[in-house]
Amino acid sequence: VNNKKYLKTVSTLPNKSRRGLPLFYKDIDKYNVKIWYQSPVGRGIDYVLPKKIELNESFFTGLGLSLGDGLNNPSIRNTHYTFANVNFKLVQVIYKWLIDYFKFDSKKIQIFLNIPIENKNYSTKYVDNAKKIFPRGKIKTYYLKRFKEATLLLQLSSPIFQLIYLNIFNRLKHNILRNRLNR
Repeated sequence: VNNKKYLKTVSTLPNKSRRGLPLFYKDIDKYNVKIWYQSPVGRGIDYVLPKKIELNESFFTGLGLSLGDGLNNPSIRNTHYTFANVNFKLVQVIYKWLIDYFKFDSKKIQIFLNIPIENKNYSTKYVDNAKKIFPRGKIKTYYLKRFKEATLLLQLSSPIFQLIYLNIFNRLKHNILRNRLNR
């Protein structure tokens, strides 16, 4: 469209959820589509996203970063998308990517600051740096032994988004690799 390439989001959907339940979708309006499935316990799981996503450099940057430092092989019981990095500005790029391309409400994205317990005395510095990037965001801070550096983590819970995210790369990777080899 207008010399730009777009991904039709419903084309990235498998026929079933990760638990084998049938997926459904319907147009909400000219720009958005609702995707859902009915869980066995009677609770419907749904997600509204844009009908098409522009495939540009910024989109592929977010996808690449996400694949590098995101949770890309979650267990079937894990419905979270996560991204973590010690470079807080990269976390900001992913935060913007989720909002700009997938239209997530910023209030649904949780932000965690994980500080090594031995750096607890320097926590103000890390918290201040995180608040510069996410001035309006609610940041939960944890002090943990398993971290060597302060790490900022984004998390959102959406089994439908997780399906789409995991399938986008699987659908595009062959084209990405083929185009890269043809250059």
